[in-house]
Amino acid sequence: MLNKHDRLYNLMKAFKTKHRRASLIIGAHSGLGFDVALSMAQRKRPIIIASHSEEKITEAKAIIQLKSGFDDIYPVHIDYTHQASLHSFIDTAIDLNIKIDCLVNAVDFANSEREITHDGIEKTMAINHFGPYLLIDQLKSQFIDHETQLILFNSLAHRHGHIDPQRMASQQTFDTFSTYCNAKLANAITITYFATLLKERGISINGFAPAIPHTPSWPMPFKTIDLMQLYFRRYLINRSDSLQALMNLVPPLKNQQDKQSTGKLYINSKRSQFTHTAYKPTMQKLIADISRKITHFSSQEWATNQVLSTKTLPNRITSLEGHISHSAI
Repeated sequence: MLNKHDRLYNLMKAFKTKHRRASLIIGAHSGLGFDVALSMAQRKRPIIIASHSEEKITEAKAIIQLKSGFDDIYPVHIDYTHQASLHSFIDTAIDLNIKIDCLVNAVDFANSEREITHDGIEKTMAINHFGPYLLIDQLKSQFIDHETQLILFNSLAHRHGHIDPQRMASQQTFDTFSTYCNAKLANAITITYFATLLKERGISINGFAPAIPHTPSWPMPFKTIDLMQLYFRRYLINRSDSLQALMNLVPPLKNQQDKQSTGKLYINSKRSQFTHTAYKPTMQKLIADISRKITHFSSQEWATNQVLSTKTLPNRITSLEGHISHSAI
């Protein structure tokens, strides 16, 4: 029986034999991620759909194929809480030289309690920030100059976030809302960082704040959602409008006329902009440096010794954070 990496390689190789470029949707098993994948399939766009659950993404593929009548849909396993799965996908994409013309990160997560991943990172931060950072940073060689569009889900909640460089990965003082806001602020800063970094290549990046979705990835009671919608009513758009706004950002296929500007930063939440903190070059560099150190460190440790890493990484990450300076803030 083939292991996970071999199955992934064979799947991606099958994609490569038919297509030169890919549209990648992460979090495509439910919510807006699923809607985007279905819309792309209906437009006859070859897509790679990803989820942390192999079972759910396989089910999503079957439904999308049935509803769209389109077969070029390739489900893969990408789990932001296991950097080994990220590196497996990244290494395969680079090895096969699969170019990415559109990347949609539709993953959104808030945890009710503090939980540490296999890589020693607090789970909300790992899923909302460190995972997407690692994916984009390592895949950027596969982006197509003046064509690739990056669409990264963010949230208005980032405005309430605070960055403590020495507690960013561990989130030792945990609160569901505060930690989620902190993760989204780190994500917003990362978006502006990559917008600057990739500008010269003509690659556009979008910070997209959709409506509050009621999906399995956001398990909140309806009353809570109703209250949040009341609080954010001037900013929110419903799910169908969110999908339409998001699909307007997806670059056309190569044989269609491209009317979009390239090398731009777009903020697509309704009547909203990122907080000014996200535009500070010092903050962008600080978050990028921390993210690079944390993801590089945990990936190395996890690959070296899985059993040892599971037991020791939380303390090692905390120790690493302790050497990070506040001076850049």
